[in-house]
Amino acid sequence: MIGRMLLTPWLLAATLALVAVVAIPTRRLFLAGVGRGMLMTYLLALVALGLLAASGRGPDRLLVPCFVAAFVAPLSARPAVIRRVLRRGDRADRDGPPRDAR
Repeated sequence: MIGRMLLTPWLLAATLALVAVVAIPTRRLFLAGVGRGMLMTYLLALVALGLLAASGRGPDRLLVPCFVAAFVAPLSARPAVIRRVLRRGDRADRDGPPRDAR
């Protein structure tokens, strides 16, 4: 009974459509060298945002712009820019002083 309620045709179709749409910027991030864990988190977050916005249960004025910005950002940035941004996040984990202090 619960399985039928959770896997309605509308929900399944919406999820598959969202995964197909979100796969485009996810592939772009993959080509830029982003790790699997971050890619999966990105994909699941965008699908969850899309489903929440489509269901009408969340604040749509906030969810839709967040979804669009997260979708368009990887498509508009070059892979070199994405790699540079990701390297900045790893800099805090390294030992030693920052480059400016040397």
